[in-house]
Amino acid sequence: MAVLAGLKHAAPVMVPRRRGGSIICTASTAGVVGGVAMPPYSVSKAAVLGIVRAAAGELARPGVRVNAVSPNFIPTPLVMDAMAVWFPGRSDEERQRIVRNMNEMDDPGAGGAGRGQGGIVPGV
Repeated sequence: MAVLAGLKHAAPVMVPRRRGGSIICTASTAGVVGGVAMPPYSVSKAAVLGIVRAAAGELARPGVRVNAVSPNFIPTPLVMDAMAVWFPGRSDEERQRIVRNMNEMDDPGAGGAGRGQGGIVPGV
């Protein structure tokens, strides 16, 4: 797992310096909300969040911050394949518009639900 390897190599360099720093890992809303991606993907992103929590606790004393960002849907081939299953009667352009609209739901100013954690997600 790349996140674990990154932490394994970054922490030993950052800790002795005692000048703080930040390690940012990429997770996904799929690691928090079930039913939005294939189970192996969701499990791997949930593992990233667990690793980040554990590392953040261990590295806080020397001043190294460990955080994760969890993007919502991005129209990657994996997401678009899932969208084809969820919305079989829609064109590729319509499914891409749906993905863009899901992301806008995170921002109350964009007219969406503003629920955070990825807005409204099909299958949930």
